[in-house]
Amino acid sequence: MAIDVEAYYRRYGPMVYRRCLGILKDEMKAEDAMQEVFIKLMRYENKLKDQYPSSLLYRMATNI
Repeated sequence: MAIDVEAYYRRYGPMVYRRCLGILKDEMKAEDAMQEVFIKLMRYENKLKDQYPSSLLYRMATNI
């Protein structure tokens, strides 16, 4: 079953943004990085399981 990227964005978007902002220290770069996280998530949504989404998104934000 595919994950619901839109629901993840609404629920975890602020967390991802805060992580990106904490790393990048620039609001515009943090917004771009957050969008990249969710674009990447959309690309692989059919391959991902709905398990531990906050951990996955936090790690993705850190890596991006």
